[in-house]
Amino acid sequence: MPGVAVRAAVAAVGAVAMSSCSGGGQAGTSPSATPIPVPSATAPVTPATVPTHDLAVALRQVLTKGGAELSATATDLQRAATLDQAAQTMGDHATTFSGLHQTLEALPPFPVAKTQTDVKQLSADLAGLSSVISAMIAAEVSQYPQYKRQINAQIPVVSRDIGVVGDELKGY
Repeated sequence: MPGVAVRAAVAAVGAVAMSSCSGGGQAGTSPSATPIPVPSATAPVTPATVPTHDLAVALRQVLTKGGAELSATATDLQRAATLDQAAQTMGDHATTFSGLHQTLEALPPFPVAKTQTDVKQLSADLAGLSSVISAMIAAEVSQYPQYKRQINAQIPVVSRDIGVVGDELKGY
């Protein structure tokens, strides 16, 4: 199940965050019986930690899905001679790239700064590719060749990003 590690990492972060925020009185007592303490100063928030290995697994799943989606996008775009033909297949690709971007944004930061920077770049490039595909689908027929060139130019950029992050994760 490819999304299990991602969901587990995100769920772990959410559970820790929720447990640190939950409070309230004990069952069976009236609200006035349990005073709520008012903090005099804001306590520092400690970010939840997810094991590096789990983050690496989640990132690898995004990389795998992204690589497969890039390949399918390139193939579908190559086969689509017209905007009508492209519109039949490209919307799903845009949605998938947007979902991968959202997944990367939801994951906790990777503990290695260089890798986290590269993950953020990949995330931004996935969002950009999704946006260009969506714009192409909404464009005029006469604009199709321009968008097709833009998408074909962005595919190797995202592919390179995937390779960079993948290489950096080899040790995890």
